[in-house]
Amino acid sequence: MALCVFLTATAEPAEPTASQTDEPVSAVAIRDALHRTSGLQKLAVHLPDTASADDPFIAAERAPKCAMQLYFGDIETLEAALTKGSALHSLLDPRSCPSFRDCDWTLQAMLTRRFSVPEPCSRHSPPSPPSPGAATRADGEEKCTYLVAYEGPADDENAWHDHYIRHHPPLMAQLPGVREIEIYTRIDYRSSLPAERVSHMQRNKTVFDSLRDLTQALASPIRQQLREDFLSLPAFSGGSPHYPMRTFEYRIA
Repeated sequence: MALCVFLTATAEPAEPTASQTDEPVSAVAIRDALHRTSGLQKLAVHLPDTASADDPFIAAERAPKCAMQLYFGDIETLEAALTKGSALHSLLDPRSCPSFRDCDWTLQAMLTRRFSVPEPCSRHSPPSPPSPGAATRADGEEKCTYLVAYEGPADDENAWHDHYIRHHPPLMAQLPGVREIEIYTRIDYRSSLPAERVSHMQRNKTVFDSLRDLTQALASPIRQQLREDFLSLPAFSGGSPHYPMRTFEYRIA
């Protein structure tokens, strides 16, 4: 079983002043702050991509300043990472991480469901050079992620999840260039982090080698089929943001 913690930082756009400027988020700094977290298996740091992925069915939305995924193998180690005094607790303190000084945080722990894809390994060999200014390092890998959330609720959540998990992943796996597919569903958990707990009905992500590959996938006929399947989902409400993100992934254990 794989469990995943989502921590998302959002900030209102503000005009910089002479005494205060917006500090960029460093995936390396986040990795260095968290890599000793007991039981942490993998860390994914998602940062906004300045370019648009041009989804033909969804208008572009302002992405969060940063979204993190922390993967654990059991609930005990996950909850230990969310206690007061933990590395995560310190990271959310604006005094220790000025990049998040004016951010609001949301938190959700979820069950991870992984789905197979035809070509899970990157076709780039050796890896393509990082983007200008990329916050990466030798033990990290840069990717492009389409990060999605369905806030809910649904009229019948069991029927909604059943339809989505039966029908959507086989289509997602046909997207050209897709490298990973994961779907996340809610769990109960304990936390002492100073972050707003949210209870999104479902989250998911598809991962690609680059924004160009994601853009090509969104222009493919499979995207039309995914849209048709979306329209056949059982009735639900709430937002469903779709964010193209630059992802820096680190294997911890």
